[in-house]
Amino acid sequence: MNTPQRTPELETLKANRDTQSSDFEHQPDLEHQIGQLKEELAAVANTLQETAASQIDEVHGRAGNAVHDLERRVQRDPLVSVAVAAGVGLLIGALISR
Repeated sequence: MNTPQRTPELETLKANRDTQSSDFEHQPDLEHQIGQLKEELAAVANTLQETAASQIDEVHGRAGNAVHDLERRVQRDPLVSVAVAAGVGLLIGALISR
């Protein structure tokens, strides 16, 4: 009876087969872990979106308050506002002309 010779190539093929078989056994566990990671990433993305929306609302509110305060100051002291605007205009004009 002829028995096949054990060559390094044959041993490598057998080792690869065993490794692949072992990999297939762990595939359901990996799929479960991937599913958990997807859920965690979705939760993180949702938290980031909520935080960003909250920050945008806060900045929008602050900007609205600043505009409202500026409008009240202009209405209360229109001459001061005109003088400040003229001074800023002169300053910008001087910087541009250089």
